[in-house]
Amino acid sequence: MPDTAVLRGRTIDGMLSAAVYTANELDIKIPLVDPLKYVVKVANILGINEKTKKQAMSVENEVAVLSLYFVFRLSSAGQHPAQQS
Repeated sequence: MPDTAVLRGRTIDGMLSAAVYTANELDIKIPLVDPLKYVVKVANILGINEKTKKQAMSVENEVAVLSLYFVFRLSSAGQHPAQQS
């Protein structure tokens, strides 16, 4: 059966969710990926100049910081202010 037949009619989000759920059920550790490695890799393949690469890496760092901020805010939502660290 071709690989496309497995994915046909399913969203990428749905397939990713199923894969993560299955990995958790089977106690498989999923390694974290550093997105900056891929920014540089893709930029190098496309021949993008250093100034643009640095700007893309800066944006990626800002996104990572904001993501951590919102994860922290959501995880502490509803707690008494004295319980927050």
